[in-house]
Amino acid sequence: MDQELKDILERLETSVGKLENGQAQTNTKLDRIDKRFDAVDQKFIEVDKRFDAVDQKFIEVDKRFDAVDQKFIEVDKRFDAV
Repeated sequence: MDQELKDILERLETSVGKLENGQAQTNTKLDRIDKRFDAVDQKFIEVDKRFDAVDQKFIEVDKRFDAVDQKFIEVDKRFDAV
């Protein structure tokens, strides 16, 4: 009976050791994944800033077109006056 209990205890200790090892490997992999997600988040922030810059350029271009339209209106009025 004692030998049987020793065998069971030994198997349990082995199993617990394997579980601890597996948990350590899982934690390592999760840390790597977390770092990758952080890198992806940083790229999304950079992309968002670039889109904001593009939007700003479109606003500037739109203002320039408005100014050109205004000049055409002024020129048209001058031609009408002539």
